[in-house]
Amino acid sequence: MKKLAFFFLMIGAVSCELVIDVDEPNFESSIVVGSLMNPASSVLVVLSSDRYVLDNSQSFNGLEDATLQLFEDGNLVGMLESTQQTDRYGEPVLGAYTLDYQPIPGKTYQLQASKEGFTSVEATEVMPEIRGSISSVSYRFLSNDPVDSEAILTVDISDPIGEDFYQILAYAEYPIPYYDAEAQMERWDSLINVREEIYLYSESILFEEYLQSQVRIDDDLFDGRNFTIEFEAWFNGYLF
Repeated sequence: MKKLAFFFLMIGAVSCELVIDVDEPNFESSIVVGSLMNPASSVLVVLSSDRYVLDNSQSFNGLEDATLQLFEDGNLVGMLESTQQTDRYGEPVLGAYTLDYQPIPGKTYQLQASKEGFTSVEATEVMPEIRGSISSVSYRFLSNDPVDSEAILTVDISDPIGEDFYQILAYAEYPIPYYDAEAQMERWDSLINVREEIYLYSESILFEEYLQSQVRIDDDLFDGRNFTIEFEAWFNGYLF
């Protein structure tokens, strides 16, 4: 059993030292599953490992060469394969896996992940039925300032009777120069497209701010009817 020692130094008329031994629990790294599943796209999963509480590293380690299986209502759909993905800054995402399959609403899905040296894990989720819909999206700019711009984003929702939720995300895509680490310079002849989420704000409806720039809305105020929401969006001269 590892032990941590804490030292307290008391300074005054008399100096003394107090040592407290604290048992440090054994740590075994586990598989962490991050998945994105919706009926409109292929299945995407990112595997990583967790960190010890005293680990000061800035990122989690992606897990390559793992085995992932997707089941639908208990039946094997297929094996996920490693894929190349990049984050919004164009950096590679390690431990990404995909399966060319679109989940079906109402079905139950189970994902099983295993890798040598780790305890196998699994996750189960029911794909919810799609009820309401966003019928149209439009935006207009309030200024031509290329540095600090503002726009109005208008979202029209067609909502059926019953409890429903909507999650909205706006983002900008724009090119940045590739940074050549060896030459320690920016390469404007080799641009990388990056994606940046845009902060949304609205006074037309109360909503729960979710994951900073994403918003989640319930239909308590417009259950069973069409509804239009206007968002204010701030960005740095980029295009939606």
